[in-house]
Amino acid sequence: MKLGFLPALEPDETLYSFCAAVHVMNGGVNCEETSLALLGVRHGARQHDFPAGINRLPLGPERGLPASLEIARHHTIAGYYLPFVSNASKRAVAATLADGAAQHVRRMLDGSSRTLRPEHPLKFCGQCVRADFAEVGRPYWHVSHQFPTTWTCSIHGSALSVIQGRNKRWLIPEESCAPGHPEPREADLLLTSIGEALRGVADIDMHTLRLATQARLRQLGIMHASTRSVRHSRLASWFRSTRTSERLSRGPNWVASLADGEWIAGQLWRHKNTHAVRWVVLWSALSWPDAPAAAQSFRDAVNGRRLDEAGQIALFEAALPSVGTPPYVVDAFAQAGSYGEVMSMLRASRTDVVRWLEADPNLRRSWRARLKEEKLSMAVQALRAEIALHPHHSRQEVERNCGAEMRWLREHAPDQLRKILTQVPSRSERQLVLFNPTSHV
Repeated sequence: MKLGFLPALEPDETLYSFCAAVHVMNGGVNCEETSLALLGVRHGARQHDFPAGINRLPLGPERGLPASLEIARHHTIAGYYLPFVSNASKRAVAATLADGAAQHVRRMLDGSSRTLRPEHPLKFCGQCVRADFAEVGRPYWHVSHQFPTTWTCSIHGSALSVIQGRNKRWLIPEESCAPGHPEPREADLLLTSIGEALRGVADIDMHTLRLATQARLRQLGIMHASTRSVRHSRLASWFRSTRTSERLSRGPNWVASLADGEWIAGQLWRHKNTHAVRWVVLWSALSWPDAPAAAQSFRDAVNGRRLDEAGQIALFEAALPSVGTPPYVVDAFAQAGSYGEVMSMLRASRTDVVRWLEADPNLRRSWRARLKEEKLSMAVQALRAEIALHPHHSRQEVERNCGAEMRWLREHAPDQLRKILTQVPSRSERQLVLFNPTSHV
C-alpha cells in the first residue's frame, strides 16, 4: 500500500488515531495492508492501546518527535504508567522499542500485573469530536481519554462514550458512536484530573508521594501521629465510605475489585506497590476541595515538592511538618458536649476521639473550657431558679434539691457558689412565729 498523504500527529492524539486517519485519508480498503505499511504487523488495528512496531511509523526526525519511548509516553496509554517505572526499566524499554520488539514490553506499558489487569476500551467525547472538526478538520482519539480511570472529558466535563472490545477495522470517533455513561459525578472528575496530571510527569518521587499521602490521611483524621498505630482494616473501612469507592463499585469488573480498599496498606508500607491505577484511585479519595486542587497537589507530591499546611514549599529536606486537626473534627468538638456526641457525629471510636485531643492541645483546652462554661452556666441557672422558686428554703433544703449542682460548684467555682448562697439563710429561724403581728390591727 502506498501512502500518499500523512496527516499531522496532534499533541494529544494516540498513535492508533494517527494510523486510522492515514487509512481513511488514503482511501484504504484493506485494514491489514494499512497496518503492514505503517507498523509492520497485520493486526495493528486491534492494538488501539499500545501498537507494536511504533518505531516503524513514518513520523521521521524532521517532525521534531523524540525517541520511541517519548513517543509512547506522549501518544499512547504508556503515559499513564511510565512515570511509575524505574529509570533502569525505562532504559530497558527504550532499547527494546529501538529494536522493534514492542510486543515484549506491552505488559510493562499497559498496566498489566499479576493482580490487576486494567482495560483500555476506545473512548471519546462527543463535544471534542465537534471541536476537533472545527479546529483540526478531523476528529481523533485523545490520549487522556484512553486512560483506564478516565470516564469523563477533562475539557468539557461530559461523560465519555465507550466502544468495548477490539475492532478489526481502523475506527475514527464519528464512525461508531456508542452511548456515554450517565452524567459524571465528582469522583469521575477527580479521577480524570489526576490521570491528566500524569501526562506532564516524567518521573515520580515515590518517597515524597507516600509522605504526602500519609500527611493527608492525618489531616483527615484517618491516621494519627504514629503510623504504627494505624490498623489496616481502618484504612480499608475509611476507603469504602468514600465516593471514589462507590464509583469503582459501579465500574468495570477489573476496577470494582479495588472498591474494598484492602490494598491501601500495601501501597503505603508493606511491599510499597507502585501501580499507577492504585495511586490515582487512592489520591482521588483524599477529600480534596475540587478536581483542580487534587491535580495540583498530586503534581506537587510526585515532583518531590513538600508543602506545609499553608501550601508553602519546604526549603529544607526534612520530614513533612505535623498537620493540624481536620476542620470537620474541630467543628464536631465545637458542637458536641460529650465524648459520645463526638463519636456519633464523626462515626469514630472513643480511642480516635482521645487521640485527636492528645494530638491537639489547643483543641483539648478550648473544648474543656467550653464544656466548663456551659456546665457552670447550667448549674448557676438551676440554683438561682430553685432559690427564686422557694425563697424561704434553708441552705440544707436548697442542697437537697440541687445537690449535684452545688457539689460541682464547690469543686470548680467555689466563689460563685458562696456569692449565690449569701441570698439563702444558713439555717431556719431559731424561734417560730406563732402569731401574725398584723392580725390584731
